[in-house]
Amino acid sequence: MFDVIGDVHGQAPALRRLLARLGYVTDGEAMRHPERTAVFVGDYVDRGPDSPGVVRLVRAMVEAGAARAIMGNHEWNLLSWHVRHPGSRLPLRSHSEAHRRQLLPTLEQYARIGGVEAPPEGGGAGAAPPATPGVFPWEGRPQAPPPPLRPFVHFYELRYER
Repeated sequence: MFDVIGDVHGQAPALRRLLARLGYVTDGEAMRHPERTAVFVGDYVDRGPDSPGVVRLVRAMVEAGAARAIMGNHEWNLLSWHVRHPGSRLPLRSHSEAHRRQLLPTLEQYARIGGVEAPPEGGGAGAAPPATPGVFPWEGRPQAPPPPLRPFVHFYELRYER
């Protein structure tokens, strides 16, 4: 049996309460149910106060075999802010003011735990994140996101296709 959960949007304490109410118990970094598997259907980040906490919990549950997860559009937007197309070298997500405003709270949360710089005021096409060498499992090896965002890459096993 499965528990399908989506649109957590940075609400780590609420997610833990929901899982506990469904009968999941803390098991190290993860939470696990004796008979069911959680299926997370995306939108773990943005809007709430602890997007990194949600990602840590979901990833721990997947790695423990207690959950399955897919990436939502909010995770894609966050990754795309930091990744450049291997051909054009333009960001996959434009650095418009609207996108900067949307991502800023989540980027600031990651900045507090280290490694990610929030986009500067004004955003704009030239407001690129710092280049960080890393490993993407993508053909063409585009610029990798800063270290705190790399769990998304490995967690979702993204593939770039031309």
